Amino acid sequence: MELLVKRNTLFRGCLVLFGGFLVHLAIGALYTFGNFSPYFVSYLRNRTADSSVQNVDALWVNGIGAFGNLFGMLIAGVVNNMVGPRLTTLLGTFVYCLHWFPTRPSLVSGIILAGYGGGATIFNQVITAYINPDNYSPDLVTEDGER
Repeated sequence: MELLVKRNTLFRGCLVLFGGFLVHLAIGALYTFGNFSPYFVSYLRNRTADSSVQNVDALWVNGIGAFGNLFGMLIAGVVNNMVGPRLTTLLGTFVYCLHWFPTRPSLVSGIILAGYGGGATIFNQVITAYINPDNYSPDLVTEDGER
């Protein structure tokens, strides 16, 4: 019976670890923006009426995403003020380190953060394979020298 409980706990721990990895894989996909932005700027420039779009204009999208992150942290700070920093830190640490692997919290953290960094690595390849499968170089030069 004790062996069955240990196996069940290990299985649940692996599921939680995999779920944390997948969540951070999705969150880390925001770093694909640098690969994706030249494609959609080129599309906007060549397929819409506004041909004055430049690559530098794509920075607004990334800036707005950073603003959203900042706004989310502001809300988290307000919640922190409502329940207090000690309780917030205690709960955050407990949830972060729990993952059914109390003896290896560093391993769990490393695997989950690998998902965060791996998001861009994986999704950059997917974006390139979908948008530019033959890896063509840009051959159209605009009046201001952009490709």
